Amino acid sequence: MQIPDDAALIGFADLPGTRGLALAGSIARGEHTPWSDVDVLRYVAGTGVADSVPPRWIGDRLVRVSSQTMEEAWAELDRPEIAIWAVLPLREMRVLLDRDGDVAHLAERARAFDWSSIAERARTWASRRLAKDAENVLKLRAAIDRADESSILNAHLNLAQHCADAVAVARGVLIPTENRFHDVVRTAAGAEWTRLQRSAYGLDGGNAVARARATCALYASTLRLLAADLDPDDRAVAERVLEMSV
Repeated sequence: MQIPDDAALIGFADLPGTRGLALAGSIARGEHTPWSDVDVLRYVAGTGVADSVPPRWIGDRLVRVSSQTMEEAWAELDRPEIAIWAVLPLREMRVLLDRDGDVAHLAERARAFDWSSIAERARTWASRRLAKDAENVLKLRAAIDRADESSILNAHLNLAQHCADAVAVARGVLIPTENRFHDVVRTAAGAEWTRLQRSAYGLDGGNAVARARATCALYASTLRLLAADLDPDDRAVAERVLEMSV
């Protein structure tokens, strides 16, 4: 399956207001397969919300354009929950169009990025995330008592994802691709956490109630793993809900 050339991608994504374009994802890394779509990063002038570009087929490849203002792009590197996703793709992107040099400067900043500059914010974010998720533990306990599969599916998926997010952010785990997210988080979290995560997602079997119980156990494991990173008040909220759930 042929990859669209640069001229075709620029012709598609260079809409009014565009300041720069870059090729990202598996094609930029040289790791694409016949099933890979084409990821184009589009940077626009101004502030606020960038206008969107709908996905389209160019030849045999689906082309997706992610649009944002340059202001938004710079701000992502200061937000730990977004920086874990943004840094590596920005380092690996290939510039297609750069009208004022800002895209190249953004890539340079990503290459020079040092997690220590936002590490304290990252710990605060992860701590608050887990405190907020006490609500999901309560929802799961109520759903377990009722054997309410619909409520279990909603709460356990949210909580399991948030546990992984908290580990990634607190530990500064930079994500190379969406497909590798769970691999790199599991490496950072260790074997026991990984075992519980697999159970929470039902990868080793188990009905909805079993998954809900495993997700509560995953939450407890995440609290233990990140204990040194948690604000005392946030930890008290989280520990209280676990005591109630025993």
